[in-house]
Amino acid sequence: MSAPSDQETAPLLDPTSGAVPAHSDSHHRSFLSGPSRGLTLLEKILAALAILFLLLAATFIGLFVGTNHQLGKERHRGPVTVTASPTGGHGVTSTVIATSTVGKQRPFPGPTGKPGHGHHDHQETCLTKECVLLASNILTSLDESVDPCQDFYSFANGGWLKSHSLPADRGVYGTFTELQDENRKVILSILEGKDDGKAASDGSEEERAERANLKKLRTGYAACMDVDRINAQGTDPILPLIDEIKDILGPFFLPTHPSFAAVGFAAQDPKDDDWEGTYTPAYRVPEEFKVHAELVEEARKRSARAPMRSASTEMRVEKRSDAPNDVGKRDTEALTRALAFAHSRTMEVRRKQSADEYLGHATLFVGVDALLGFAIEGDAGGEDPQIQELFMYQTSGGLPSKEYYEEKPILDFYTSVVAELLAALAQPTPSKKHADDSDDLEAESWWPIGHKGGKSKSGKKIDKKKFVKQIKALSKDVVRFERELMRAGADIEDLFNPTFSYNPYPFNNLSKELSFMDLPAYISTFNTRNFPTKVVVTHPPYIHSVQKILSRTPHHVLSAYFVTRFGLSYSTLLGPQTPVRLATRRLQELLQGLKPGTPEDRQMFCQAYVDSQSGLGFLGGKEFVDRKFAGDSKEKAAKVIYDIIGAFKARLPSVPWMDKESAKAAQGKAETMLVKVGYPTSPNVSSAVALERYFAPLTIDRDFFANGLRTRVLAETRDWYRLGKQRDRGEWEMVPQLVNAYYSPPDGEIVFPAGILQPPFFSAAWPDYLNYGAFGSVAAHELSHAFDNTGAQYDEHGRLRDWWTNSTVKAFKEKAQCLARQYSKYTIDGPDGKPVHVNGNLTNGEDLGDSGITFSWSAWKNLTTSEQNLKLPGIKYTEEQLFFISSSRVWAQLIKPEAALARIRTDPHSPNQFRSNGQLSGFKKFAEVFNCPAGSPMNPKQRCDVW
Repeated sequence: MSAPSDQETAPLLDPTSGAVPAHSDSHHRSFLSGPSRGLTLLEKILAALAILFLLLAATFIGLFVGTNHQLGKERHRGPVTVTASPTGGHGVTSTVIATSTVGKQRPFPGPTGKPGHGHHDHQETCLTKECVLLASNILTSLDESVDPCQDFYSFANGGWLKSHSLPADRGVYGTFTELQDENRKVILSILEGKDDGKAASDGSEEERAERANLKKLRTGYAACMDVDRINAQGTDPILPLIDEIKDILGPFFLPTHPSFAAVGFAAQDPKDDDWEGTYTPAYRVPEEFKVHAELVEEARKRSARAPMRSASTEMRVEKRSDAPNDVGKRDTEALTRALAFAHSRTMEVRRKQSADEYLGHATLFVGVDALLGFAIEGDAGGEDPQIQELFMYQTSGGLPSKEYYEEKPILDFYTSVVAELLAALAQPTPSKKHADDSDDLEAESWWPIGHKGGKSKSGKKIDKKKFVKQIKALSKDVVRFERELMRAGADIEDLFNPTFSYNPYPFNNLSKELSFMDLPAYISTFNTRNFPTKVVVTHPPYIHSVQKILSRTPHHVLSAYFVTRFGLSYSTLLGPQTPVRLATRRLQELLQGLKPGTPEDRQMFCQAYVDSQSGLGFLGGKEFVDRKFAGDSKEKAAKVIYDIIGAFKARLPSVPWMDKESAKAAQGKAETMLVKVGYPTSPNVSSAVALERYFAPLTIDRDFFANGLRTRVLAETRDWYRLGKQRDRGEWEMVPQLVNAYYSPPDGEIVFPAGILQPPFFSAAWPDYLNYGAFGSVAAHELSHAFDNTGAQYDEHGRLRDWWTNSTVKAFKEKAQCLARQYSKYTIDGPDGKPVHVNGNLTNGEDLGDSGITFSWSAWKNLTTSEQNLKLPGIKYTEEQLFFISSSRVWAQLIKPEAALARIRTDPHSPNQFRSNGQLSGFKKFAEVFNCPAGSPMNPKQRCDVW
């Protein structure tokens, strides 16, 4: 139900308040206000100083470009949560909605509100360098030719959109990505820094630990950047892993197999296999596929973190399939060993570190997603969501999502990549039993594509044509097998439905269902201290489909599949010029739409690799926090969040659609919300000593490949250690320097890393109206997720419970549908010039979250004192107006038209201009502050008024 808004018939200030005359074009107006009385001598002096400092702003911007550019950002949401990844979760077209000003020229609304918030007459102007730069940045982001009551997004961001261009290698670029780029520069400067020359024992324990941490961090980065050394190693580092798979599953290349050419994993329909030759250099991956791939990855993680099951649901056990199963005992044992090894098995090998020295017995660690996967996550379906249980999910493939496997040009290209991988890895290293008998290796020592020379190790000539033909046939079998696995998996819609994807099994029952593997033996491999009593399965039918697929798959194809998975997973740890890496780089270029042969940005790759959460990201995170989030930043940011929670709790009893019982329960949930700001405490990112201990088990040296393996196994070991234990509430799902934020329903926590607590979101030195407008709207969004159509199904302990009354649920759904209808009216231009509508039902959850800006406004207005409300030089907008301007500026974004079209069809977030305009047009206070006429786009006659 939509509630009619009050009719706004009079300007909030006298029409003679100094509005700048309108342009002759009725579409455009300027909305800078002037003083309504004569200037005093002091004001004239201050005005002159302000103008002087604005003239110097260009110089300041040049000198402090890092600070100025850091006034960017991009939204929230991370893996495992109800929020989306900034790498591609927010589509928005860069074209603005056509506007037309209704009625005669309106005077610019002057200051409104109580003293300290709206009145500027007696406020001191801030003339510091930061204030001047901030004022300049705000003014240059505006397009004052646009009427804010017609299209506020374009008014607040038009200047930014005109002054920025879309990078050639990106389909989307906005303030979020701009800020992430700035944060990367900070991390890069840390990675490339030098030691201070002090001895390791000098200084305090904290200083000594920090030097040791920096050394480990920089050693890892330097090892990655040593491309010459990595290239010189070739494929040698990965070959022991391939040999292990061959020892377990048998050889994958069978040149002497009498029926090799005839043996194939053929499809039922021959037309299903006719993809060969369909790829051409002109082919481009559809944008819809790219967006879908991002959502699949997010859904795969969310399905484990946020299951949705009513309290009365019992654990289900599917009836055992009667499908034929040819997986014998011997094959079951081998497959169990292969899965355990691929997922995180350790082994000892003896391999060369350089031309004349040996590493000795080194433990190499493996972590490859193959056939199916396991994760340790909190179980919201249980009594205590913080108890970590075992989850089993369907596998991923070499292509991002199942849609890719139905696109023949992509399959054709992918098959060629698999062929290159298998050819490059078909040359084994001598096993121990054959180390001194090269003739015994002849059957497998065939000449791989790209290898110099035409002889095997025993000196015999190789038939290259035969080799190429056989590798091509094998690669097609592998792609067929992988396609069948992907087809057996759940669709994206199902993955986003936690009710569908939450299927708890008693461990013993599931063990019987998994007839193709020995589940207890698999679990024992990881040396976990707690054996699981139940397993939550994402998609039970997948288990039986895998059983059928395996029963008709030749052994050598299964072996080749595992080898391919290893090649794809570990190719980035090999040199850029090795055949394996060249092959996967080609695939990367196709999937990301890069020009073939585009050089790899090694610096960016190494920074991202070392800076990841599974890598050394927390070490870099401490340095980032020390440089960019010091002082009272954490306390001030936390205050914004707690103020918003307080405003939310105060508002609940007055929400018309929520009865008293539900409002009281909602207040209780808000009261218990866990707020995390800046950086995690486990590991304690604020302590160098704590971080040194945390990373003590991890050896980082000159060997980049070994560093990567050790890092993966440490992360996997820590995951399995959590099984059956209470979750450490100090842990985070992301590193501090990431530009993101998230809400986790089972954990009842909202998390804001230091990376997003930077301009244009937040600064401890900013006036309150900017912080509450920009960062406050983000915090309110995450809080609102706890009470949207997903989060509202979790009680104050993170358990799935029906804690709203039926009448409140019904009323809430009506409000949600009202919002869905509002957003479904928004459109972007399609390729044929026709409008394409937003799917309001698809974006409903995020749109509901955006409506939380009302609480940020209330929290700011409820402040009794404000120490940070100095005027900005040269800006005549009121604090209320700047509140809304700052809330909209964070959504500035450029996007390719094809990317915008893809996202409007598949992304659960509305395009950015509608995220801005939609939330503000639904908020009555905005129309009052900007004196928008009733019936104008930003002051509709009817609003949904969710909160």
